Amino acid sequence: MAPEFERIAELRRRSHRPGGSVRLGIGDDAAILRPEPGLETVVTTDLLVEGVHFDLAWSTPELLGRKALAVSLSDVAAMGAVPRAAFMSLAVPRHLDDAFVEAFFAGVLQLADRFGITLAGGDLSSSPGPLVVDSVVVGEVEPGRALCRSGACPGDLIFVSGTLGSAAAGLRQLRSGMTLDTATTGMDLDAIRSHVAPAPRVELGRALLLTSIASAAIDVSDGFSSDLAHICTESGIGAVVDAALLPTHFTLDDALHGGEQYELIFSASPAFVPRIDLVAHQLKIDITRVGRFEGPAGEMWLERDGRRERLEPRGWEHFK
Repeated sequence: MAPEFERIAELRRRSHRPGGSVRLGIGDDAAILRPEPGLETVVTTDLLVEGVHFDLAWSTPELLGRKALAVSLSDVAAMGAVPRAAFMSLAVPRHLDDAFVEAFFAGVLQLADRFGITLAGGDLSSSPGPLVVDSVVVGEVEPGRALCRSGACPGDLIFVSGTLGSAAAGLRQLRSGMTLDTATTGMDLDAIRSHVAPAPRVELGRALLLTSIASAAIDVSDGFSSDLAHICTESGIGAVVDAALLPTHFTLDDALHGGEQYELIFSASPAFVPRIDLVAHQLKIDITRVGRFEGPAGEMWLERDGRRERLEPRGWEHFK
């Protein structure tokens, strides 16, 4: 491995972006951010641990770097904010070499460039155990307008972007021994890509805020059922989901409970359906109505085949 300070100097050179919200980035004891006047700051952090969140046998280091940033960008997207700066820290086992670290940060910087974000800092450390990645993203949003989990109202409809369950199906394929290189069908390939290279819905989150469409939002990180439950809890409301409307090419269980999808769930008034259709057309993404908010706080129901049954949150939960 190259010495720590040589690696930091190289990252400083590659991540420099003149102007913007980062006045001082890599190279000092701390970064200095210059927020736009009149905006609020949004901060999110995600920890990825080898053997828990990823397996190095399943992904290239470039894709891992990209995913590490994508999962934090997804949180910022769910708030309707604009991402401005990223901080990426690595605890690297000794068996991983310079080429791995170089490729990892190539993936980070590729996605950062896609959204005009500055890699403003982080940390590098050796690790006696697994690879550990800590991703932090800072964004900005108009005062009092951030999309939170607490805004859903009785009568609001439930919408979700993209499709559900593909990341869970991709994980299942990876665990069976399939890889990006050995996938034999387009569906398998898309599922694996969904797991190893998620696409954060930054543009959608921003559009939902600027058009005043969404009353509440969250990203699908732990699973649709669990993340919808968070909106219900914070908004003090219940939800009814129509199983037949869930956008998926895989099993109902994958769609309801599979995690790491990084699509957006949001609530909106039925009056905004035309606006939602317009946003979907402009961004060239699918947005599907899958249910409605109603009933006692925290109660969720699934309608299928003419029957209604309790929908329990069964997505991913650490320490469960």
